Amino acid sequence: MNPDNEELAHLISGVSESLHREMEGLRRESREGFTRVNEQLDLMGTRLDRHGALIQTGARWSARMTNWSEQVDRQQSEGDKKIADLERRVRNLERKKNGQE
Repeated sequence: MNPDNEELAHLISGVSESLHREMEGLRRESREGFTRVNEQLDLMGTRLDRHGALIQTGARWSARMTNWSEQVDRQQSEGDKKIADLERRVRNLERKKNGQE
């Protein structure tokens, strides 16, 4: 082999090794990057799970409060009817006592 060819072969070999090292570094960085992305996605997933649990808990609480409110409204309405009925009965009794009927 002549000296120019040897020099060229040595140069090509050096560039090849350099590219190989560079690609290994990129692969390593890429793996590290994917690891960081996966960690961030895991954190986001955990956060979203917590948010979902809070929303679900809030929805259940709101539904219970709505049921309670409706029950209290019914009880108050029944109480109002009973009071109105008693007032009517008292008025009728007072009229009878006073001879108005």
